Amino acid sequence: MKISKFFSKITFIFILILSLFTIIKSAFPVAVFHGIGDACSFPGTTDFVDYLKEKLRTEVRCIEQGNGFITSWFTNFHKLSEMACESLKNNPIFQGDFSVVGISQGCLIARYIIQKCQIKGKVRNFVSIDGPHMGVGIIPRLTCGWLCNIINKSIGKLMYSGIIQDNLSPAGYYKDKFNITAFKQFSSFLADLNNEREIKNPDYKNKISQLDKMLLIMNESDTVVNPSSSAWFEFYDESDPNKVIPLRESTFYNDDFIGIKELDLLGKIKFVKLIGDHIHFSDFDIDTYMIPVLA
Repeated sequence: MKISKFFSKITFIFILILSLFTIIKSAFPVAVFHGIGDACSFPGTTDFVDYLKEKLRTEVRCIEQGNGFITSWFTNFHKLSEMACESLKNNPIFQGDFSVVGISQGCLIARYIIQKCQIKGKVRNFVSIDGPHMGVGIIPRLTCGWLCNIINKSIGKLMYSGIIQDNLSPAGYYKDKFNITAFKQFSSFLADLNNEREIKNPDYKNKISQLDKMLLIMNESDTVVNPSSSAWFEFYDESDPNKVIPLRESTFYNDDFIGIKELDLLGKIKFVKLIGDHIHFSDFDIDTYMIPVLA
């Protein structure tokens, strides 16, 4: 009788350990997309990838675009995203379902993977860290007072020229807050990805709506993404370039251009605000906010 109870306990413990191991191993593979001026081989990115791999106990890979650092600056953003798409499709790890993590402009590449890349499986979860989802409204880190408005209005016109759109990656998501009409007409990337033109692509909404979880992280003192709440799909009022429209009051949300409203109503989006400047986050933030979305 005692032997029977002993073996019953051993069997129970074995099953419990096996179950826990299965849960730990159940995380989908994760594709990470770095930001501008970065590369998969740079220490900050490799450390982040290794940390996720250790915590999730699954395959985590940074997906490179071209040669990394140079390409991230001086490539048409649509071509940059296509490079990432091809690299991911050729990677045997990502032939089924997987999750994506974007860092800064890498968030837009991650969204390209979700919305436009012809993958075999589908993206299940999306972690976005300071992504310029609704664009960057002014040239970052200009400190010139009233003169900045003059500079930004002048540069805005140049940003939509063909040569700049084709050769400067950030131009693909530059969104002149003083001339949103020009953005919709001449943007080579973001106006399309956000379905902000008159003719909508229903596939974009369909693909976003299929996500299980989305995490949108914003750093409240971000001096690169302007407005910082672009990371939450917010942007300036077209009639008042000094006023940011809250997401749930925007046409983008209420007409549900890409499925953000649908996800939100289903409780599948989490909005997180961190202190500090652009892409400042800690191991605690990874453990608290990112891991639960990816696990």
